[in-house]
Amino acid sequence: MRKNARNCAYLTLLRHGTQHVYVYGIRNDADRKREAKMKTEKLTGTIESAYGKKLDKPVNYEGTFEAYENVGEVRSANDMPSDDEVVSFRNTQKRNNTRQRLMQEALDKAGIVKPTLENSEELRYKNIYDALIAAGKSVTEAESIAKAALS
Repeated sequence: MRKNARNCAYLTLLRHGTQHVYVYGIRNDADRKREAKMKTEKLTGTIESAYGKKLDKPVNYEGTFEAYENVGEVRSANDMPSDDEVVSFRNTQKRNNTRQRLMQEALDKAGIVKPTLENSEELRYKNIYDALIAAGKSVTEAESIAKAALS
């Protein structure tokens, strides 16, 4: 430990499966400050639909939360996931990846191709139409311009 650093005793509960172990040690102030350096992050967003329905007026939300910057901070806060949480997280990840792969294989086998600007006139029309509406054109103007652009 460094000179002039104030030392503090600590007692930490460690979980390992069904066993709980208390660990006693000495930590200096510099270590504690380094471990406790969390970053405040801001969350903002707009909700346009809720409970399966489009909202009449979008609702904004905002707030903050303290984010960990490294695994040392998570450990020092005794906020590590339990073994069951790790297993659940990994299984959910594997299930989602496999489901996505199987769905893509089924679509490929059925000959269903994802529409792109290169292979779908409908998508090209929608992009042009949406851009014109966003630019302030009326619905009829946007429809006629988009149709003319694709003919």
